[in-house]
Amino acid sequence: MIIRIILISAILLEVCTGRAQEFYSADSAKQVEHEQRRHAETGVGVVISFKVGAAIPTGSFSSDNVISTDPLDSPGFAKDGIHLGIELEAHSKNLFLFGLHLDYTSFNYNTEPYEQAIFLDSSLNGFSAGSWRQIQPLLALGVQHEVGNLGVELKMLGGVSINQSPETRLNFDYLGIPITQVQLATNSSSLALGLGFGMRYHFNSFFLKAYSEYIATTANFIMETQVLGLGQNFSLSDTYTHKLANLRSGLSIGFKF
Repeated sequence: MIIRIILISAILLEVCTGRAQEFYSADSAKQVEHEQRRHAETGVGVVISFKVGAAIPTGSFSSDNVISTDPLDSPGFAKDGIHLGIELEAHSKNLFLFGLHLDYTSFNYNTEPYEQAIFLDSSLNGFSAGSWRQIQPLLALGVQHEVGNLGVELKMLGGVSINQSPETRLNFDYLGIPITQVQLATNSSSLALGLGFGMRYHFNSFFLKAYSEYIATTANFIMETQVLGLGQNFSLSDTYTHKLANLRSGLSIGFKF
């Protein structure tokens, strides 16, 4: 009889313990699911993305007015270029975003006005130019919203623009003597401000984004011009102000952690 009671007690204990573990496991699973859902709704995610696109100069940056003499807004002769960038941001779901961007842009120099002048003036022998370049570490602050797999973002951008002007060379004859006028490449740093807009499509933690940004900066360049020829070389320096504004558009690929 005692043995039978012990066996029955053991069986009941095992059944009760199993039911309790089952209840605890189910309750724990619900709690974990609740925490995951709460994090998905209100949590902060880290986003990293890589951008490739086109950069289109605007305003006087794209001007090709060869007779402009305004030192406070000099024409840039910039043509369409390329834009590369990387973004590291923190996103609060359906709320704010902030982060750091590192952008690189390069613009070819528009040599067509000089080529036309060379065609009309036999004393001009040739013109060549390098590229405008910019490296910009920028802070980003904005808002973003997600609905299903779609996301949209709007942000303000601000930071430092490290600018490099192109080197240009003009070859011409003066009294039968070949002369080369060289305007050396110059570096300048300035404050850059802008706006950015993007639309994302998410595949779980991976996403594709179409983006557009407008960035503007005003930079002062101390440009040195060298004249080579006439049996003696000499140089002179002048300060020019360039308003370097451009519109960037392209695609990016990113991950959200």
